[in-house]
Amino acid sequence: MDIDKKVLGKMKILINTVAFIAFIGQFFSFAFSALNQKKPESIIESVYNDFIFFAFLCSLITVVIFVVQYNFDFKLLKKKIPNYIFLVIVSLGIYI
Repeated sequence: MDIDKKVLGKMKILINTVAFIAFIGQFFSFAFSALNQKKPESIIESVYNDFIFFAFLCSLITVVIFVVQYNFDFKLLKKKIPNYIFLVIVSLGIYI
């Protein structure tokens, strides 16, 4: 039983490290995409730029949502409504 806790503790550290690396990668991707957007010439290009910006933002938030749900045991996280909101955010981030 004690060995299982040690393995779970090491696994939690590994998963948090991978999530942190993914967050850093997503942050750089978000920052570069936000800075490299060209000026829109039409309304469709403007909407597309906004969609790309929010999709990158949602992909960045997805890593934060994962870490919060993995590491903490809040009663709020067990309710349906916050999980549906998280699902919408993650589904928008899947585009990226």
